[in-house]
Amino acid sequence: MSSAQPRSPKLRTKTGCVICRNRRKKCDQRKPSCEACDRLGLNCRYPDPASLEDRRERKAPNSRWSLKSKSREPSPQSSNESLTDVYSDDPIPVSGSRSVQTSNVFTIETSYFGILSTAQIFLRSSREIQLLSSYCDYFVPANILPNAHANFSRLCVGEVQELKDTIFACSSVQISNKHDAIPVEALDYYTRAVSGVRKKLDNGMLTGREDWLLLTTILLHCFETWRCDVGSETPMAFQHLLGAIELLRLRCQNPLTEETHQDLYVLMAESVLFHVSTLLISNPSFTKLEIDPGLWEWVEVILSKPVYENHPPPARHPILGTPRKLNRLIFEISKLGMQATTKEMDMEKIRKLDAELRQWEDNRYPPDRQSDGDPYLEVRRLYVICARILLMTTEMTASQIQGSTLKQGLRRQILKAVEIIRVMESTDGDMWNFIMRWPLRVLCCAVENGEEKEVVRDSLRRIWAKSACGDVRRTLCQLEG
Repeated sequence: MSSAQPRSPKLRTKTGCVICRNRRKKCDQRKPSCEACDRLGLNCRYPDPASLEDRRERKAPNSRWSLKSKSREPSPQSSNESLTDVYSDDPIPVSGSRSVQTSNVFTIETSYFGILSTAQIFLRSSREIQLLSSYCDYFVPANILPNAHANFSRLCVGEVQELKDTIFACSSVQISNKHDAIPVEALDYYTRAVSGVRKKLDNGMLTGREDWLLLTTILLHCFETWRCDVGSETPMAFQHLLGAIELLRLRCQNPLTEETHQDLYVLMAESVLFHVSTLLISNPSFTKLEIDPGLWEWVEVILSKPVYENHPPPARHPILGTPRKLNRLIFEISKLGMQATTKEMDMEKIRKLDAELRQWEDNRYPPDRQSDGDPYLEVRRLYVICARILLMTTEMTASQIQGSTLKQGLRRQILKAVEIIRVMESTDGDMWNFIMRWPLRVLCCAVENGEEKEVVRDSLRRIWAKSACGDVRRTLCQLEG
């Protein structure tokens, strides 16, 4: 046998940036920002030279290779310290935290495998790393339009534990839905998040203008709509949405001195607007809750500052595939149509909404969104047709007239909608996401024969297969019932 000395372990460079050292990746040491940090969109920084004491010599008493060091240092699996404590010497910088305290949102590029090694620094367990990965790979794409700018799909995680718990809750409930399991873990994270926010509110620790608080509230609403274990009603979904509206009002009436995350604000404003305009039809009891009429103006304040202006219009909208004015009209029609009793005195309002809707039917291509290259053209047509179906159904209830002319008109609209869906099934594979839930819910209540029901059923199943959203399952149950 050879008597050669065993080869010494290879020592890593100690001159790389903080991010690459934490990720245990090779750093090209380019300044002011290395290539890896540029690619990941991270804030590159280098350690203080005075802190780089060489502890790696074998004979050093505190060397990681010395026997003394091995005997006294616990392994990561057996240690009671959190992963944050283990890596506390070189914490990951928080994007934007140096400008305003309320913008402590850390953005991670999810398309890189390095997310897992980076996530270990602020997550508490390997299970949370799995939940975070699932959130990036499945939950976020199910809530962002496919043609939106890639930055909208980035994972937003801050130092605030309530936001992280909400993200884990959303990821866990989606996993539970896929496996038809009781969401015990998801409800635990959800309870932690809600309790933490309430405690901070009670202690006066919040101003209402925190980025993480608005994002957390929107995700809590999404969590409620995603649940499959709540039956046909999700009352807390609307309560969280009302909270998000109030936070949006505070943000618009008391803007921060320096707004550093305009793409995040656009994402949150469009999320609130979309859910407000499409949620009413899922639960008639929501019509009893009043929405502040100033919401539409507050949204315009935020969305008046466009992002990614050098990109085509579809890339600038992460949530809304339809114009904002059309969403407001849909909200008004849905609110009127979902009332328990629509009286004859509402006919004047119906005629007013009818006139507004005709403008969208006559002018399908508004000046701000031309038809050329618009990936959401058929979706917008479907929204207009389903809004007409809902308004005609409301008119029949209010006038108490079941005339053949009105029924024939309603029938024509249903056939148009079903035909659009058939065309989309053969061409637009990316459109079977959250944006299709509202028109399919309307059609679920309107279609009559078995062939049309099968078209709607197949569409809902496609969305369920991609998203595992509880709201989709409730619509399927309603169609089957």
